Amino acid sequence: DLLCDPQTSGGLLVAVSPEGEVEFLAVAAELGLQLNPIGTLLERQTHAVEVF
Repeated sequence: DLLCDPQTSGGLLVAVSPEGEVEFLAVAAELGLQLNPIGTLLERQTHAVEVF
């Protein structure tokens, strides 16, 4: 179950493996949730954070 609390002003950040992304988005859509992927986790490079 996924509970929403209107007292929090931020969204929910979820990390999903590449193999599970399609299934995760499909289940979310079935539940009426509109999710938008915003990034990709990569192995650490020269800098801890890179913005593209």
